Amino acid sequence: MGGNYNVFNIEISVVTFVRRPDRPRRTDATPDPPRMEELRSYLPAALAFAVFAAAHSALASTRVKRAVLQRAPGIDRGYRLAYNVLAGILLGLTWWSLPADRLLVTIPPPASWALHAVRLAGMALLAASVRHVDGLAFLGIRQLSVKPGYLDEPERGRLIRKGAHAWIRHPIYTGLFLVLIGTPTVGVRDLVVLVLAVVYMAVGARHEERGLVARFGEDYEDYRREVGAFWPRGRT
Repeated sequence: MGGNYNVFNIEISVVTFVRRPDRPRRTDATPDPPRMEELRSYLPAALAFAVFAAAHSALASTRVKRAVLQRAPGIDRGYRLAYNVLAGILLGLTWWSLPADRLLVTIPPPASWALHAVRLAGMALLAASVRHVDGLAFLGIRQLSVKPGYLDEPERGRLIRKGAHAWIRHPIYTGLFLVLIGTPTVGVRDLVVLVLAVVYMAVGARHEERGLVARFGEDYEDYRREVGAFWPRGRT
């Protein structure tokens, strides 16, 4: 995510539906690649996720926020909380739309140990990325008692260029990606979720950065030139 006060607009909830404990994997003696009819069963979940992605990105944009708050200025205190509640509902709908999984491959040790290390690295990066975030403001709870000073947020905030954000502009996206790929057991659901998440991250990051440029101006343009989006860029 971009190095700003509102540091993660994709919600970390993406990782919560990587696997569903109430829907065990179906295993076959000789797993086949995903079949077309099997992939079709994921269409409801893909549609639900597409609705989430579209609504989530649109309602987070500066232009939409300004338009909504100009027409209904009294809802600025509750905008962020309602935004998060809607995101949770749509992600929940995606969760429950996922069909039963089918195991495709299990990677044995020692290669599996490397994948576990990748997942732990992703978790560590996520923890480092949210270190400077005001959790209550991010959830929209603080705004219920403190009138927002910048759109739906308590203040305009500052451009964060330290910690994980000194090396990657969107470390939360990178951390989520590492968590998603860091598994030694891969099923059809894992592949579908990975594709959806990667598409969302790529498109969402570009959409988000337009708002960050509007918010921080030349400071963010300099940051974008100097720091890689998802992977560290070689420094001179």
